[in-house]
Amino acid sequence: MAIKEFRYTICPVGNASFLSANREGFLYDAFRPLGIRPVLLQSLPRDRWLAHFTYQDPALFREGGNVPPIWAKSNGTEVVLLGLTMHAQKTYILTRVDSPVDYVEELRHKKLALPTRPEYPAVDFFKSDAEHLFRSVLAARGVGTAEVEFVEIPASESEINITSDKANHFGKAEADALEAGKVDAIVSSGVRALRLMLTGKFKTIFELGAHPGLISTVCGEYPHILTVSKQLADENPEVVVEYLKQTILAAEWAKTNLSGTLALFSKQLHATPGEIVTALPRDFYKHLTPGFSKEGLLALEGQKKFLYDRGYIAKDFPIEKWVDESFLRAALSDLGKNISLPTIDA
Repeated sequence: MAIKEFRYTICPVGNASFLSANREGFLYDAFRPLGIRPVLLQSLPRDRWLAHFTYQDPALFREGGNVPPIWAKSNGTEVVLLGLTMHAQKTYILTRVDSPVDYVEELRHKKLALPTRPEYPAVDFFKSDAEHLFRSVLAARGVGTAEVEFVEIPASESEINITSDKANHFGKAEADALEAGKVDAIVSSGVRALRLMLTGKFKTIFELGAHPGLISTVCGEYPHILTVSKQLADENPEVVVEYLKQTILAAEWAKTNLSGTLALFSKQLHATPGEIVTALPRDFYKHLTPGFSKEGLLALEGQKKFLYDRGYIAKDFPIEKWVDESFLRAALSDLGKNISLPTIDA
């Protein structure tokens, strides 16, 4: 069935889909000859935005965090996994600067913050991310979860109703709780963590990415995944291939255009270029191309298993049967360029 438009939605985490959609109108120009109009989901009435989490849209692309698509797939929603990327924001365990806690082992008998977003009708990925990362760090340092107290911190009204300055508002409730002494430690990442540390009120006791051989940074933001509604993939595969082509081209452009990438990511992450290069891995702009690596699929399997074991999703499913490499392979074939992507067989 021919379509006249599709929707796309992009998490504010720094990805090639955002570059494709905002780089001088390239995405729109690519689909104009096909008579198809890409529509940003968040440009529609607000009651349509819920599809960002639930996938209740027959023609939707989404790139970003992995928890909502895993949740949707678990609930029986038909979602196709098109690719994943492996670059994480720098993530830290923070305590107050005057806290006697300087090491993870000293978190025994302490209160650890789990931010919650009760207004989300789908799945609380803020809570699942903090819990997964805390549990990973504690296990690596030999601290049992029975030796700590997890404290749920509901989001503030300013976080729930935010329309701008997102980097300063996301995570505000748990940071306020830490400053007030209601909890002893929080997980924070990216620009938000950088800004908290620059206040002089908080200190780092552990950086997750600094210990790749010891600690897993798997969470809702690692790996990022690119997905599409199955109905669109089945009925209009050429649209999916074209979308992937534009995403790949944007990622390839980023590899040699750091300043341009930073300018666009400044808008997406609500941060300055200086904050972005400090908050993200040094070579983040070289790793934005979606693909399927064994490492990435193992990470996604670990994330899904955690969500299932901890009750965030109700039904398990095999990750390997979720993967569909055919669209990526077709996109690469159409581009005819020497672009190397991580694949399942690699």
